Amino acid sequence: MLSQITFQDIYLSSSASIVSTLLIFSVLVWVIFSCLRSKLGSYIPLYDDDAHALLSFNRRRMFDSVNLLREGYHKFYDKPFRVWTSQGEQVSLPPKYIDGLKMLPDHTFSSQLRDFMLVAYTMAPVGPEILDHVDAVISSDLNRNLDWTPVTAYGTVLRLICMILGRMSVGPSLNRNEEWIDISSEWTRNVFLSAVKLKMLPAFLRPIGSSFIPEIRKCRHQNDKKNYTFFGIGQLAIGALSIHTVSHLTTNVILNLAAYPEYAPRLRDEYETVKAEHGEEFKLEDMAKLKKMDSFLNETLRCNNLTLVSFQRKVLRTIILHDGTTLPVGPLIFAPGNAISTDNAIFPNGDTFDGLHFYKLREASSEAKNKHQLTSISNTQLHFGAGRHACPGRWYASAEIKLIIVSLLSKYDIKLRDGETRPESIKFQHRNVPDPKAQVLFRKRGL
Repeated sequence: MLSQITFQDIYLSSSASIVSTLLIFSVLVWVIFSCLRSKLGSYIPLYDDDAHALLSFNRRRMFDSVNLLREGYHKFYDKPFRVWTSQGEQVSLPPKYIDGLKMLPDHTFSSQLRDFMLVAYTMAPVGPEILDHVDAVISSDLNRNLDWTPVTAYGTVLRLICMILGRMSVGPSLNRNEEWIDISSEWTRNVFLSAVKLKMLPAFLRPIGSSFIPEIRKCRHQNDKKNYTFFGIGQLAIGALSIHTVSHLTTNVILNLAAYPEYAPRLRDEYETVKAEHGEEFKLEDMAKLKKMDSFLNETLRCNNLTLVSFQRKVLRTIILHDGTTLPVGPLIFAPGNAISTDNAIFPNGDTFDGLHFYKLREASSEAKNKHQLTSISNTQLHFGAGRHACPGRWYASAEIKLIIVSLLSKYDIKLRDGETRPESIKFQHRNVPDPKAQVLFRKRGL
């Protein structure tokens, strides 16, 4: 059975008393030292002055970071501010600083994400044959009944993504193997739950705490099973990044298609038009012509950020910003991506979903036709990072998700149950993920 990630697991699966002891001890030590060592307090304001009180157990910082960061963003707006997180004190920077920081070398500050995907070398390219594979997987794994059938969106998508990525990484002989699918999904779950739990501990306690986190033990057990460690861990690491991001974004797209059914006919018409122009063979390069679908995906990501922050870096050398603000060595910095995405001054009616929002922007002028895409990066579109450490796999992810949605819309109608509204995302720390238990209704189209 595929595991579904729920952040309640963070507490429920860590019942050992030693974990609780470590957490309590770490909080007390962290509070004492953090009160003594802040290098930023004299010139970068702290939002929420009571943030030092029982930091790791403060419910708001764990479950309401979205509003905490939005409040700080609008209070200080074009100025940096400090905020306490599960990783300690961090500095939030407004968009105006991104251009001056994004291309700085690694010896000045480092990315919080390691560039180990190496998609160009480790994974097969996304080609036309993958569309056939997507069709085959969807046809065999989704209910063929002509009546409306409830489907758990995340579980179905996770299984689908594991098989598709497996087709491109380990080949067609293994990707449908149930053991491989379970290992891929379970390893992804364990990696990300482990990271969330470890962030509740200060760095000096993580080597000890890691020994008591069940998900880390499971990962190590999987690593030790065979002698093919390098190959196996490489594939699982690639899968963890790809499966995690792609499955969550695809799930959000499906939830939005169900919540806003008026968009499905428009996206189908666009696909059929592009397909008719180029014959029955739909090629990879034709993906770029699906502007309305790209807009729908981009708007989904804007309104349902997978992480509340972006452009995360650790300062390794003192940085003086263009207005004289100084960032000393040591702190983590980030851009409040979610707050930027919903800023009405940047995106009018920022809290309202408009699936064709970015399509309209691209059609507004010839200069904008190649901007405002899902894979675009700007100071106000930071979902995939910025600068030298921007996500190298974003084009791959975009093509893969479009292939999946094209195939789904061609074969199925999608809606919510009568009277239901779009399921709320689950917010924990800086994560913002779709509810893994959310269901939508699928019905085979009578074509």
